[in-house]
Amino acid sequence: MLDCPERLKWVIQSRRQFLAAGASLGAASFLGGLHGPKSARGQSPVPPNRFTSQGGLLDAVLEARQDLGQLAGRPANIFSFNGQVPGPVLELHAGDTVRLRHSNRLEEPTNLHYHGLHVAPGGFADNVFLEIPPGETVQYEFPVPAKHPGGTFFYHSHVHGYTARQLAAGMAGFLIVRGDLDEIPEVAAATEHLLMLKDYGIRPDRSVGPGPLLTVSGQVNPTLTLPQDGMLRLRILNASVDLYFRIRLEDHPLYLIATDGGGIPEPLEVAELLVAPAQRFEVLVRGERPPGSYRLLYSPYASVIGDMSDMPGMGGQPSQTPVALATVVYSGRESRPLPLPARLVPVAPLPQAGVLRTFEFRTQELPGGFVFQINGRAFDHHRVDTSVLLDAVEDWEVVNVDRMDHPFHLHTNSFQILGPDGQPERAWRDMMNVPGVTRRRFRVRFEDFEGRMPYHCHRVFHGDLGMMGVLEIIRILPPRSRTAASRQQ
Repeated sequence: MLDCPERLKWVIQSRRQFLAAGASLGAASFLGGLHGPKSARGQSPVPPNRFTSQGGLLDAVLEARQDLGQLAGRPANIFSFNGQVPGPVLELHAGDTVRLRHSNRLEEPTNLHYHGLHVAPGGFADNVFLEIPPGETVQYEFPVPAKHPGGTFFYHSHVHGYTARQLAAGMAGFLIVRGDLDEIPEVAAATEHLLMLKDYGIRPDRSVGPGPLLTVSGQVNPTLTLPQDGMLRLRILNASVDLYFRIRLEDHPLYLIATDGGGIPEPLEVAELLVAPAQRFEVLVRGERPPGSYRLLYSPYASVIGDMSDMPGMGGQPSQTPVALATVVYSGRESRPLPLPARLVPVAPLPQAGVLRTFEFRTQELPGGFVFQINGRAFDHHRVDTSVLLDAVEDWEVVNVDRMDHPFHLHTNSFQILGPDGQPERAWRDMMNVPGVTRRRFRVRFEDFEGRMPYHCHRVFHGDLGMMGVLEIIRILPPRSRTAASRQQ
């Protein structure tokens, strides 16, 4: 993978090129729809096609394509699943089997990662080391554990060296696992919307990457209708490769009900959310304000300390003033007010860990360019960087020595972030944002599955350039790993 430098040519081009190309058009010109479901500014979101499990089986077909479509009213070469941006929704229940035929119609390798799913990391399941060559088809098939939590997940391509390119140009889709949270009457009564937050820009050669166009599920400022005394359930996903979305709804609190890995014990009222790349949140919005229109606002977030715009994947924010991502419009009235649920999903804290491991994220500028490393090494898919025992509980500390945020992602197993008091929060995560020049810890149990899987920075330019390691979960540690683990206790 990393031994093929041709793959990284696109990655090492600075994000400034995308932003400069988009800025030259002016943000106000980005009013068109994306290739896929047609939409106009201010219309209600157009639901993407959906594959839903039947009789315990999710049977779906995906095709990776690159098409000359329309983005912001201009021709653009868009990467997509089934010609849609976002891709089709995959919806299933815990205990179902996934059977998915994925054809590669691109001129480069691709694959699938089921981000956040607790499923096998090898074979034809969530195997990111598997590559599908151009013109080939692979059938993924795997069971989802019966104990799998319900939640908001997503799928995207994950071939090293191409991840940023394909994700930035549109290759992502929601993956919904239905579960206990969906059966709570107050939650079930809410109107559900899937909000994929993503930024786009068009280069002179019509390729698509990050840029000043801020979209919600492929649309510019769509309208969400809310009855007086009604309630919305918003499933929020940041599918950008680098941009952080700091969001709030005018004159409305947001009631958090779920994080990356599923529901939390009770609703938590928040004024705003910071959504790092690949993070997901679910919130409820109550129709308890005077009838009118209220903007869901994006505000800038300083994810860097100082100017780092010359670094690959860094180029500043598309806007330095609040931008309306969507508009909530009151329409109609419920016969009676819909209440908030008092209780949601129990989350038991993980037991005390037996091992503490430290991972240093560092970026260095060398004469030949930037080097992105974890613990002093760039990614090599042939090398195992960390070996752990199946069923072990460990604490991991991510030390960020850089002047920019790094959102950490662990495949296969969700974790609980540790607070300043060392206690785990009552929420499951697979993403943890680590601001510049700080350190954060989480606790994780490596359950159910052996095999190899990555952990990495989900500013995916950084991962493509080496900020990724390989974890192997095994039943018995080799002697060398046992010695190293004992030193970290």
